[in-house]
Amino acid sequence: MGTAGALSLIDNIGEHPFFVMNGDILTDIDFTQMLQYHIDNNSDATMGVREFEYQIPYGVVESQNGKITTIKEKPTFNFLVSSGIYILNPQILSLIPKDIFYDMPSLFENLLQKKCYNVRSYLITDYWIDIGRHEEYDRANSDIGV
Repeated sequence: MGTAGALSLIDNIGEHPFFVMNGDILTDIDFTQMLQYHIDNNSDATMGVREFEYQIPYGVVESQNGKITTIKEKPTFNFLVSSGIYILNPQILSLIPKDIFYDMPSLFENLLQKKCYNVRSYLITDYWIDIGRHEEYDRANSDIGV
C-alpha cells in the first residue's frame, strides 16, 4: 500500500502529531527536537531531510548548437533528500485514499498542491543510515562493531 497508504488503515490516532518512519532507517536523531520544530512552526506535515552529495564521475560538457560553452570536470551536486522520517498532524489522514498504493512523496505533493497546508522540512544532521541498501547495512554493522 505504500508508506502513506498503510496509514489509511488507522481508525483513530488521537489529536496529537505523530511520527511515521521507514523501517529500514537506523538513526540517533533527537525526535523531541524534531517534534518541537513541527509544533513551533505550526506545521501540518514535516519531512525530515538529509543533505546528499553526488559527484558525476565524468567531465560535464555544456554546449549550444554544437559549440562547447563550458566544461566542468567531475562536478559535485548537493540535494536535500527525504530521510524517511515524517511528522503528520492527525487531520492529514483524511487526505489519504483508502485501499490503494500511496507513498509519502505523493502525500506531500498533494499537500503542496492544495496550498492550504503548512508543509515543512527539518534538516537531519544526526547519525542516519538507510540499512535497506546493502552497502549502508555493512557500514552500520561496522559502525556498531559487528
